Amino acid sequence: MLDAKGNLIGLAFDGNWESMSSDVMFEPALQRCICVDIRYVLWLVEKYGKATNIINEITYAK
Repeated sequence: MLDAKGNLIGLAFDGNWESMSSDVMFEPALQRCICVDIRYVLWLVEKYGKATNIINEITYAK
């Protein structure tokens, strides 16, 4: 998931088949997607993955 400025703000990790066509046409009654906030993903990478080297290489937007 990207914001209006192109910054990564989350990851889509599950959705229904209808959400795959959202690049072509959006139907709010059918399309569903489950997303996770990128801050939670980064926390998991740092705390549980012990991958602080990855966290240190990331440039954060304000």
